[in-house]
Amino acid sequence: IKLSKEHVEKDSWESIGNIYRYRGKDGKIVTGWQQIDGSGYYFKENGDMATGVADINGTKYCFDEDGVMLTGWQQIGGKWYYLGDDGVAKSGSQSIDGK
Repeated sequence: IKLSKEHVEKDSWESIGNIYRYRGKDGKIVTGWQQIDGSGYYFKENGDMATGVADINGTKYCFDEDGVMLTGWQQIGGKWYYLGDDGVAKSGSQSIDGK
């Protein structure tokens, strides 16, 4: 009996319920930071896409419901936060937009 590999889409999204994963150019599930169609995403060690507030290596980042890393002023849970271009939530005295 000859077995064949199941066809796996490359550079594509897949979902299991409300959990999303992304397959890279090699068809494997990606992990860590990824740039997809110009947006930043983070995928956990198991390949699940991060959403909401995520603690990544001791630093808090915020992602929208589509998994896109947020930057700039964001209202989260009724409170306003400023997220740098790197997505990191800023605290304390900061110079924002030159002010």
